[in-house]
Amino acid sequence: MIRIAVVGMGLMGMLHARILQRLRGVEVVAAIDIDESRLALARQEFGVETGRSIEAVIDRVDAVSVTLPDHLHVDACRLALLRDKFVLVEKPLATTPADCERILAARKRPEQAR
Repeated sequence: MIRIAVVGMGLMGMLHARILQRLRGVEVVAAIDIDESRLALARQEFGVETGRSIEAVIDRVDAVSVTLPDHLHVDACRLALLRDKFVLVEKPLATTPADCERILAARKRPEQAR
């Protein structure tokens, strides 16, 4: 079972959570957002733990689905990768080539395709 947190509960985050909950072998365990009304919707629809910070759940998940606004992808992706988590990130990966490189540099095993 892969335990996953969805980070960013806007339109795409809600869609990711709905789809992930239907996948065999996947358990959505947390929804993360800074907006309390979005967290309330996630709690109601998915019955999962909610919070305002990825740090609160990162050690209890195997993966994160990053559906934040594009300019916020770097920090969330880097945190997860530095903790050796799988990362699914909504496109684009980042808003600049330099930020893409920063994300990729955070991989623990960059020589291995995951």
